[in-house]
Amino acid sequence: MNKKYGSNSKDGRRPDRDRHEDRGHKKAGAPGAKPAHKEGRSGGESRSKGFRPEKREKREKFEKFEPREVARVAKEPARHDSRRPETPEDDRLILKGRHEVVQALESGQQLEAVVISTAVKGPVGSVVRDLASKAQIPVKEMNPDLFERKFGEKSQGIVAIAGAFNYCSLEEIEEKASKGRGILVALNHVEDARNLGAIVRTVEASGCSGVLIPKHRSAGMTEWAIRTAQGAAAYLPVARVNNLGDALEKLKENGYWVVGLDGDAPRRYDEVVYNSKIVLVAGGEDAGLGERVRKVCDDVVAIPLIGKTPSLNVSVSTAVVLYEILRQKQFFENKLKK
Repeated sequence: MNKKYGSNSKDGRRPDRDRHEDRGHKKAGAPGAKPAHKEGRSGGESRSKGFRPEKREKREKFEKFEPREVARVAKEPARHDSRRPETPEDDRLILKGRHEVVQALESGQQLEAVVISTAVKGPVGSVVRDLASKAQIPVKEMNPDLFERKFGEKSQGIVAIAGAFNYCSLEEIEEKASKGRGILVALNHVEDARNLGAIVRTVEASGCSGVLIPKHRSAGMTEWAIRTAQGAAAYLPVARVNNLGDALEKLKENGYWVVGLDGDAPRRYDEVVYNSKIVLVAGGEDAGLGERVRKVCDDVVAIPLIGKTPSLNVSVSTAVVLYEILRQKQFFENKLKK
């Protein structure tokens, strides 16, 4: 046995060598032949390319196929699964916190499920389970570590999964206002969801009738808005309209007085008499009311500022003027009773 090549051949060549000499490698010494390879694997590159041609073909086929296949799969729409809820996952709301979930359950809000961390102890968990059971809403228990990874550490161990927020129509919100105090709040270009949530909370707490927002360039009732509203969104109707200017025009036709908030307005907010059905309009801190909406307003008022701070947060400004409207309307109601 030849120790050099590990072969039984007397001349030191491997037995299978002759079977592969028709693969483009001429024998040494033949006309046009390349110099013979040295011992070892210095010529392995050329040998490896000719040794298994079918592997090279498969590799080249795979390399050409893979990018197209990945691109095709990436563009292919997801298949519909009838077991999933109709609400797309991106549109679902996650209500986080014990207070928010309890308010949603008590108000009869449509929920898909309630998830509770097994670390939650005491009466709160029992209250949530009882409310969910009465509403026939499934309750899922989850390991504390998994719960925190999925919903965050500020969820207080309880969340509710809801469908997309149920906006009402302009007609519905106007009908409720006619039965109540006749006060609505409209927001234009308010793009911070937390500001929207804070305003919803103020409007509901003050007993006013609802909030109007446009579909475009405005925050919607997302998770952060609902969380900031602290349960108020479960009771207060919010209308989302295509064009806020057109909606205000329609309300004016039905007897509403439209008052806009603008820091550059010449009149103070407490110099206007609010004795009819009112729509208070506030704009975003950067964009303001906007030209179209400002033209629709019957009055435009400002809140005087004495300090060095140039402006107030839109939710604070709305609350200040809203309670002045309520104060005056209470005065007129008392006047009428006498």
